[in-house]
Amino acid sequence: MSKFVKFIIWFVVIVLALLGIIYFSYSQNRQFFNSDNESLQAQADQLLTDNRALLDNPLDQGLEPVEPINSADHLWGDAQAPVHLIVYVDFDCPFCAEYQQTLQQVQEKYQDKVIIAFRNYPLASHQQAIPAALAAECASDQGKFLEMAEKLYANQKESKNETAEFIKDAEELGLDKEEFKKCLLEERYKEEIIANKAEAEKYGVTGTPTTFLGQQLLPGAYQFNDFEDQTGRKYDGLKTLIDKALQ
Repeated sequence: MSKFVKFIIWFVVIVLALLGIIYFSYSQNRQFFNSDNESLQAQADQLLTDNRALLDNPLDQGLEPVEPINSADHLWGDAQAPVHLIVYVDFDCPFCAEYQQTLQQVQEKYQDKVIIAFRNYPLASHQQAIPAALAAECASDQGKFLEMAEKLYANQKESKNETAEFIKDAEELGLDKEEFKKCLLEERYKEEIIANKAEAEKYGVTGTPTTFLGQQLLPGAYQFNDFEDQTGRKYDGLKTLIDKALQ
């Protein structure tokens, strides 16, 4: 047998041995990772169960009932409306901008039957959330909260929620520029905004948008029509929920 043939044989043996080691290692690790994934899935399922219990029975979870609509809220609709929606928003939140369109549908359909109250819940993860909330509050001093809210959501899409843009928006809305600017720069409503957020957490608010229909907690950008989540669980949309409340 030539040296070359011997070399080829030994080369093949070594390669096969290495492949065997790699396969054994992979099979052991695969078992470990599969086990770990099962554990993570079990934890996710439990979290989902806990959240469903919270949403279905918020008062049973040790939460306080949400404060009813009052004079400190920013109102959209008829004050005598039989159905009250309280909405916690962050003007730097894209889901809130999307949800604003759903609320517009609610107002167009139900008009004097529904009143919507807006409250601040600036998320810590949104750098411009508090400045934008301040802009809305300062505009509210001059009766333009809802109009400024629309401006803030439009700014958000172009990453323009900043002081210079807020002042420009105020001018376009016909506000007293100097008074608005003074209110904004001295952060007149910052403590109130932070206090509102802390209070909201007692009611179970953890993100935006969050809506309360009476005492029913509706997390996220609820849809106008009925829908289902990624797990296949079906939910009543705002239209169905409001219709039930009006019965």
